[in-house]
Amino acid sequence: MTTQLIDLPAAPLAVTAEEEILSNAKVGVWLTDDEYVEGNLLFLSIGEGQIGVREKETWEGIQVPLDKLRYVQFQLPIPAVIAGNGKGLAGLSADDIEIDKSFRVEFHDGNVIEGLTRTHQIDSAGLHLFRLTNDNEIHRLYVPHTSIASHQVGPLLGDALIETQQLDAETLREAIDSQSKSRDKRLGEYLQETAVVSADELHKYLNLTGRETLAGRSVKIGEALIKEGIITEGQLERALKAQQADRSKKIGQILVDHEVISADQLKLTLARKLGIPALELRKYEVQPEALLLLPVTICQAHNVFPIALYQERLVVATDDPTNSETNDIVRFISGRHIEFVISTPDDINWAIEKHYEVSIDIEKNFTDAERDQAEKITDEEKAFLENEKLSKEQPIVKLVNEILIDSVRRRASDVIVRPLSERVQLLFRIDGVLTEIRNFSLLLLPAIVARIKIMGKMDMTERKLPQDGRIHMPELGKDIDFRVSAMPTVKGESVVIRVLNATAAVESITNLGIEELDEKNLQHMLQRNNGVLLVTGPTGSGKTTTLYACLHELIGRNLEILSVEDPVEYQIDEVEQIQINPGIGYTFAKALKHILRHNPDVIMIGEIRDRETASIALESALTGHLVLSTLHTKNACGALTRFIEMGIEPYVLSSTLLGVVAQRLVRRNCEHCLKEEPMDESLREELGIGENEVFYRGAGCKECDDSGYHGRIMTYELLRVDEGIREAMLSDSPTALLHQRAREGGMVPLTQHALELARRKLTSLTEVYRIRLE
Repeated sequence: MTTQLIDLPAAPLAVTAEEEILSNAKVGVWLTDDEYVEGNLLFLSIGEGQIGVREKETWEGIQVPLDKLRYVQFQLPIPAVIAGNGKGLAGLSADDIEIDKSFRVEFHDGNVIEGLTRTHQIDSAGLHLFRLTNDNEIHRLYVPHTSIASHQVGPLLGDALIETQQLDAETLREAIDSQSKSRDKRLGEYLQETAVVSADELHKYLNLTGRETLAGRSVKIGEALIKEGIITEGQLERALKAQQADRSKKIGQILVDHEVISADQLKLTLARKLGIPALELRKYEVQPEALLLLPVTICQAHNVFPIALYQERLVVATDDPTNSETNDIVRFISGRHIEFVISTPDDINWAIEKHYEVSIDIEKNFTDAERDQAEKITDEEKAFLENEKLSKEQPIVKLVNEILIDSVRRRASDVIVRPLSERVQLLFRIDGVLTEIRNFSLLLLPAIVARIKIMGKMDMTERKLPQDGRIHMPELGKDIDFRVSAMPTVKGESVVIRVLNATAAVESITNLGIEELDEKNLQHMLQRNNGVLLVTGPTGSGKTTTLYACLHELIGRNLEILSVEDPVEYQIDEVEQIQINPGIGYTFAKALKHILRHNPDVIMIGEIRDRETASIALESALTGHLVLSTLHTKNACGALTRFIEMGIEPYVLSSTLLGVVAQRLVRRNCEHCLKEEPMDESLREELGIGENEVFYRGAGCKECDDSGYHGRIMTYELLRVDEGIREAMLSDSPTALLHQRAREGGMVPLTQHALELARRKLTSLTEVYRIRLE
């Protein structure tokens, strides 16, 4: 196709010999306010966004911005010529000829034009049609991108599917009948809902029809999810509250992050709402030429992935097709018109790593680093003197950066650098379980530790005392920090790095996985204006996440909220957070004494470690403060006896304690590779399981890195302090009796709750046995 509009600002439209028909340039111009102008075209500047016309009646020249232009029709017809057995346009070869196609263009103001076109072209300027009139004349139409809401050229989707024998007429009729009952939906949406065609086939035929994506359009995804019965109004309200804490996130992503909906549910709902295809990239064959049009840096920065070229249009997968900025950037970089399809963020990241070959090669970087160190270090004294220099050079800098980035990619909660006698271990804690990534030479340890200390703003010359630091890497583009702890051992310095995801920590109680009745009881406790609520469990059991979820429920109630933590892991604007420093004598107890003069409504204490802190916490509750804190005990009832062992009087405890949440984290089964879990009789006996009960676990697949698990889920027991518990506390009852009273009051023991999760296939029986309490 050679006919094009010429971008010549403030100058007559230039034409070539092949475009002789444009020499007179008589045009009819339709504007968005329904005004019509007829005359001669003076200029058309796509770059400056202007069109100039000399009016037919007044011969005055006028300029119109392109965003006010609906479309232009060139009034003089283009002669049709015979080429072979078909009709063509002047200057076009037989290979360029297309059969007459129907077209339909819908504008943003609701107006529509439709008819037959001899051929068409889409370029950076807009849509070019060659309209066939009833008199068999051909008139050229130009429609700028700015005015198009959607367009279709060629057969409708249903017709295309029938013609290619992908869909029978009866199924199409049923889809049309369904569509007629609700005219706000498109036929393609019904075909997708009823799974008549696969996502790949739907993508193919939507491209064949030349449909446009709706970048820039506002989509109320929350309302769409409610309408489809996927979420409730209450869940949407809680997501909107969470969005107030992080305006950078859209409602859909918040619902996915909080596990209210799955990424696939969001993808399909968006696809139905916008009327564009949803794809599983793992099942799609990517065209190599498409990859050449977008660099990997653009794909990573904007979470997009090019998958195909069709008729000069680049088809790009995205998780947000309504983002106008992304559309503009991708169009500018690729130099093509963009057709968006929908996929999930995980799918897009997977595709980028697979097709651009950007997966982190830690093995190669370790090899390079070891070779580099071996060449530069010959003895221990020289190694000590050169550590600082080497820690700032490549490949050590690159190696440490990629270790941290890889830990985030693998969803690790901790990175451990552990020196052994003859080697050093690099381990990631993934879903609560340590996984060895690799071993490396002791020669590398001093330089790696020194680099980590530099990044964490620690003293790299101090090797005999423990140190703490914090690392922030803006290049990750996420709210992720790393908390560093360096500890000297007899074999060298050991380093543990905690991966802190600020957004993941601030969840609502609903998204913790608490049962409905327990959630109501917990909400009732948080409505109180005084009392103590405790969260107990071992290190790494999710206590901090639960505490912050409780704070999340309190934010917005016009309360003065203060926290005392060691350290402050997640920063929240609405909470005044204080970090203690035992090294200078600023302990929990000392901080609490000063906090009470601040007259807070709510106090969060990172951990109650001693009698003094416990006494101040309970006294604060007696004087009208709501106190949230953690305690290291085995189960919920153990927290009561632990306070009494600290020297707290039972009458003080019984009058202030509201409840105790004892929790653990179990690994969640990978839903992609579930299989029946083998079980021996001793396990059935230990957990009290019936002979006919069947349980499941993940077998291991690429989705879960062959571990069988993906993510973790909370299991817990909630002790609500009622009259029966208070009487037992005042009578100095043993833990066993307190536990019995708690069960009589409705508490479901943690082990029983974990067993219910296993019965629902959410976790394995092996995980239940691992965290059992009795």
